[in-house]
Amino acid sequence: MGKKRKSSTEVELQAVDAMESTDKLKGVGEYDHQKYGERITYDPNFKGPIEKRKCRDVLCLIIYIVFWFGMFVVCIYAVKYGDPNRLTNGVDSQGRICGVKTNSYDYSDRTKLLFLDVSRCFTVATLFKCPSYQVCVKECPKVTKAPITDYDDIICTDEVNKPDSLTVDFARDLWGLMVLSKCSPYLVDSVPVLNRCLPNAKSILETFKAGLEDAAGVMEDAGKEVPEDAAEIRDKSDTAVKVGVEVLSQVLTLGDYGEKIFHDLSAAWYWLIIGAFMSMFLALMWILFMSCFAGFFVWLTIVAGILALGALAGFMAYEYDRVKRCADDRDCADITEVEESLNVEEYAVKTRLGIAIFFASATLLMIIIVIALRNRIKIAIQIIKETSRSMRTMFYVIFFPFLTWFCLLVLFAYWAVVAVYLATSGEEVYEYPTGANDANGYPVFKECAIPADDVCRSNNATFKEYRDTQNLHYFQLYHLFGLFWGLNFLNAVGQCALAGMFAAWYWTLDKKRLKGSPLTKSLMRTLFYHAGSLAFGSLIIAIVQIIRVLLEMLDRALQERQESLVVKAIMCCLKCCFWCLEKVLKMLCKNAYIEIAVYGYGFCKAARKAFFLLMRNVLRLIAVDKVSDIILFLGKIIVTTCVVLASYNFFKDKQDEYNYYLAPVVALGIFAYAISSAFLSVYEMGIDTVFFCFLEDSERNDGSAERPYFMTKNLQKLLT
Repeated sequence: MGKKRKSSTEVELQAVDAMESTDKLKGVGEYDHQKYGERITYDPNFKGPIEKRKCRDVLCLIIYIVFWFGMFVVCIYAVKYGDPNRLTNGVDSQGRICGVKTNSYDYSDRTKLLFLDVSRCFTVATLFKCPSYQVCVKECPKVTKAPITDYDDIICTDEVNKPDSLTVDFARDLWGLMVLSKCSPYLVDSVPVLNRCLPNAKSILETFKAGLEDAAGVMEDAGKEVPEDAAEIRDKSDTAVKVGVEVLSQVLTLGDYGEKIFHDLSAAWYWLIIGAFMSMFLALMWILFMSCFAGFFVWLTIVAGILALGALAGFMAYEYDRVKRCADDRDCADITEVEESLNVEEYAVKTRLGIAIFFASATLLMIIIVIALRNRIKIAIQIIKETSRSMRTMFYVIFFPFLTWFCLLVLFAYWAVVAVYLATSGEEVYEYPTGANDANGYPVFKECAIPADDVCRSNNATFKEYRDTQNLHYFQLYHLFGLFWGLNFLNAVGQCALAGMFAAWYWTLDKKRLKGSPLTKSLMRTLFYHAGSLAFGSLIIAIVQIIRVLLEMLDRALQERQESLVVKAIMCCLKCCFWCLEKVLKMLCKNAYIEIAVYGYGFCKAARKAFFLLMRNVLRLIAVDKVSDIILFLGKIIVTTCVVLASYNFFKDKQDEYNYYLAPVVALGIFAYAISSAFLSVYEMGIDTVFFCFLEDSERNDGSAERPYFMTKNLQKLLT
């Protein structure tokens, strides 16, 4: 005999009882529906994501399209005025690009950039803008000479009219040119790095130890007495050169390490591919494993956390008791030197007592929270299991992150190329001597622009630098904002498409009747109807991100000016607030995308309904959020650890074949974490969507024959 069917009156009474029992939870997490919106009412026609929709937030879509027209304008400007060869090949002190042939000069055979006075390149940051005079040469120097004893080895800028052989007149001017670094005061054994001649640290310092007092060899050949400026050349060779060489040698050392690591990764490329597939397999196994053992891992983690807090409390209580008994003994080994130096007898006792009380309170609070939320934790565990079940049904969804990654990579590659062109599209700045000297006797120069300035041309001005214009700064900021908006928009499309797919699975009673590809249908709906809404949400996040960038720039500017501690504290608070705001907005936008995927709302309406739905179920939200965090964190750690341990044991046996056998191990660890994060990001979106659908299902339906639940029986049991 089957179970007796309940009458409609009994069902209505049960529904009323359920609502009343929910209302009783006010004040402990289930909030007043009058404050956070009305509960969702029953709709007999609702069977899942709405098929008939309208285009939403069209104005935002138009703004987004117009914005990208602006991005293309920036691209055209950058390509027209920029030249990446300035970065890759280097620019000499005359503004000429090494390795390039133009109408005014031919440097096609002079591909290397040489710093005439490498001691002025004291930091790594000056490699691309070193204050030393620079010339384009065919080859980097292969020997170290300090001083230079052979006239033919002296290298000068093109503006210096160096005669074929040394003359007395040129020798008279040579020391001044060396002091100004327009002629090389020494040669350094160098190797080409990014087409720049950088010192070879292996042979330089030994060479500089000998012959530093022989600084006038060139002058003696010309029969002229050594001028007083020779002392300055000796000082440079003895001190400044060494500093510059040591700094740049670190770059070469890193380059040597990088070359060996790159060789190791190239040799192990096929093992890296195998490791990547292994990471995919383990991530998939973890998702399937959670469909059966999610509860075990969650409760194990919670119990382990409570035991850990209790153990810390017990340990600190033991320490408190032990230190208290010898607090009066100044030589007590249990009191640290810092505590003893403070000359406070009870400092050590009070510190340990305070820590013990803190951990004991945390343990008690943790136990109370777990007991109070035990039913909601069970719901969270069951939602995770249902999400695993849905991904097992729609297996192909695990490959969706690769499509998102590809789109993000294309966008970033485009942005990076244009950014390089923008960075090299600065205005050429020249300078010429005014005829006056400063307080130190050095000539004063005046800046000018060629060919606009006739005075600049008539005075044979020389190139100084490429300087960013004000408009260029605006273009760079606009371009950066475009990157933020584009990345957030692509992420929004992926989240909304996944939400529509998981929602279609949830709102189908008979999962076997789920036809076609829900992911493809959801993606098409998202792009056709809701691109404007997603552009709106991603715009909000991008605005906050660009504000954070501007705050960071302002903070660095204030640090250079050494502002007061009050200003620094205000800047720190502002950066912290906007960081938190970005995190909150990302969460709200993701929840809004779920509502958009299911109902086809505009962004504002979707965000409001999603917010109210969560606030009506805030305790369930906390439980699901924290439990899912545990599962996702464990998944990433376990997958990464398994791959790293397996690869370590494998490459350790082959360490003779590699320079650094840990290089492929580290690379595989990074791959494993990235791949597991990508797979579990789909899992996370599934958990959030199933949770949303569960909340709406529990408000919309009551489990009766007239209003049956769409949730599984396991979830229904947790509502009784």
